[in-house]
Amino acid sequence: MPDTLHATAPVVPSPPRPAADILGVLPNALVDGRPADVIVLDRGLIVVPAPKNSDDGGRRADALLAAHSSAELAVRHRFLTYESVATARIERVTPLDAILLLHDGRTVTVRERWTAGPGGDALRKILGALRGR
Repeated sequence: MPDTLHATAPVVPSPPRPAADILGVLPNALVDGRPADVIVLDRGLIVVPAPKNSDDGGRRADALLAAHSSAELAVRHRFLTYESVATARIERVTPLDAILLLHDGRTVTVRERWTAGPGGDALRKILGALRGR
């Protein structure tokens, strides 16, 4: 007789989430003091570790986005949803220097380098909205 108390239902995988819209890319940033490319989505930020050398950061980020969907990147790398951010403090606008205060009490620092290019505009706009929380 099967043990009904310990029987488990078959695991049914959840359907994949649709890819989020990419609003911008901030290559060659520093996130918590470490080099990273920050992909700005309509749902959050993907933080992709990057080499210390900031040469060709824009091309590196473009190649990454051409090879992978935002959904794939969000699974493989650190993904910060905007819902997890309690508020944002912008220390400097250009180049961007911001501190994200998360609901769980942690902080995430995001610093734009001068070599980042124009991708930080989308992030500045979003952080401005998060600052009002």
